[in-house]
Amino acid sequence: MKVSAVLLSALAAASTASAYRIDLWSGYNYQGTQRAYTSGGSHSLGFAAKSWKWQSNTNDGCCVVFCRGSTNVGKYCGSASNAQSSAGTTKVVTGCGSAVLNC
Repeated sequence: MKVSAVLLSALAAASTASAYRIDLWSGYNYQGTQRAYTSGGSHSLGFAAKSWKWQSNTNDGCCVVFCRGSTNVGKYCGSASNAQSSAGTTKVVTGCGSAVLNC
């Protein structure tokens, strides 16, 4: 019985886990230094991203906010990409559901 309870708990956690990913590059056309994040929270890049790819399942309630310092320069909740971004993103904030996504 103990194994069944552990297994059920693991399955429940897996079904509520988000399956999103944000990849960002320092250069245009997905070149240069790259950072990838799959967990919620605020992530400082250490560079200004010039290209990015956001992968999120449709209607999963997960979003990414792009920040230039403390300024919100964009938000996506469905998958999107930009090979030549001029937004100057230096930080991303990711989360799902009722998570507060502030720069």
